[in-house]
Amino acid sequence: MLEEAATIMYPVAVRALMTALSARLKAASGVPLDLVIDLNPAIAQRIAAGEHFDVGLTNPHFVPDLIAGGFIREGSDRPFGRIPLAIARREEGSSPVARSLPEISSLIRGARSIGYTAEGTSGATYLRAIDQLGLAEPTRAKGMPMGAGNQWPR
Repeated sequence: MLEEAATIMYPVAVRALMTALSARLKAASGVPLDLVIDLNPAIAQRIAAGEHFDVGLTNPHFVPDLIAGGFIREGSDRPFGRIPLAIARREEGSSPVARSLPEISSLIRGARSIGYTAEGTSGATYLRAIDQLGLAEPTRAKGMPMGAGNQWPR
């Protein structure tokens, strides 16, 4: 007889990792998995709304409020990993990686359009970084906010 499925909530940012791990987790535990993919803030909101979960992966800054609200047990949280924010460009051939602040600023200023996730953590992180670099105003008209997991228009 199969046990009840274990519900794992995880953010879009780790979809590839969880796709690779889920088969191994199921094989090792023998328990079916119910995988719930959402944006980081939505995962915290779902937990706070009382939605059932067995494992929830979200940003660390949501954890204190979830503990204070009694939605997760204090001490049950563990660091899982870090996902860096990346800036990339579409270009033929290879070119050196922009590493210095002037190179990165030049890359951003020279872009014809800039796609970023409008919701969730990475979009807010991108907008905060652009503001800190003093590039918010010069790039405002180039910005193309997109939904999580959306493909860039070709």
